Amino acid sequence: MSFDMGFYLVDHRLITLGVIVLLAAAGEVGFRRGVRHRDSQDSIRSLMSGTGAAMLGLLGLLLGFTLSMALSRWDARRDVIVNEANDVIDLHELRLASIENFLPAPLFLLLWTVSAISMGFLAWAFGAANQGGRTAVVMLGLLIGAVLLLIMDVNRPQRGRIEIGVDSLERVGESMATPVAHEGPGTV
Repeated sequence: MSFDMGFYLVDHRLITLGVIVLLAAAGEVGFRRGVRHRDSQDSIRSLMSGTGAAMLGLLGLLLGFTLSMALSRWDARRDVIVNEANDVIDLHELRLASIENFLPAPLFLLLWTVSAISMGFLAWAFGAANQGGRTAVVMLGLLIGAVLLLIMDVNRPQRGRIEIGVDSLERVGESMATPVAHEGPGTV
């Protein structure tokens, strides 16, 4: 079994819980290290804050592109369902192939790594600058976790809560099961 398939078979809610724990741990480690460096020079604190902002920008781009890729695959799966309803036999294999078309697992590993590093840098900057508590860092971690959950849910057509539905196929099946009245020569 490939790594991608093994990753796909794991429940996405469990993965998201693990990612949130990872982000919380990275935020806590960064915050504690920042608190220890409150007496650092302003230039170092500025550098760490800038690096954190740059990492969050990179994370935003990665999340946006990944969500776009997942949604385009979702649209393709939906289109295949409609097309299959128009020509059931020929497109069945295409639908099965579209269901197996999900984002590669290493992409998610990259997202988690960038997320954790971003959280660490941002939390360090908050801790070093004596900026209140951990609330902002925790809220950002939860927000990032929610976006990752959405991406994984859209990416898993057979396992997620966001479904395409097979209404088109069901309507075709119903129309094929209903006998059609033929008008004969003696009918008005």
